[in-house]
Amino acid sequence: MFGSPSTPVLENPEYQTRWYFKYFLGKLHQNYVGLDNDKSPFFLSIVLNEDNNSCVPLYRAILFRKTGAQKLSLPIPQNKMMTVKQILSKFPNIDRAEKGPKEIFSPDIQKDLLLLEEQEGSVNFKFGVIYMKQGQTSDDEILSN
Repeated sequence: MFGSPSTPVLENPEYQTRWYFKYFLGKLHQNYVGLDNDKSPFFLSIVLNEDNNSCVPLYRAILFRKTGAQKLSLPIPQNKMMTVKQILSKFPNIDRAEKGPKEIFSPDIQKDLLLLEEQEGSVNFKFGVIYMKQGQTSDDEILSN
């Protein structure tokens, strides 16, 4: 009647990984700042490394925007280096910026981007206040307010 048990769904560990901390911090990488067509600022971080599973060189890129961070892994096509604009164009839902992003040379930006990544997870939580009236003792009574 019920058939075979369904295959369990596993979370994608790469999606949950703090990419900046794992792949960028302490490694040679570039950070950029720019404005999209809506004049909203964004930060772009790019690192070149190898995929541990296949030893293929690839770019890892994080685009920090006010709507959240987007992450990409891009294999290097036929060992040809990609420009920053080419990497930026691979992100979904980003219109071409009028000007190319500018590289940030200050090492202090690493601390700021790490903090930004740490704080990003906090927007995924919801908090609420539960009121308890005098004489209410059970969860059902308290949650029905």
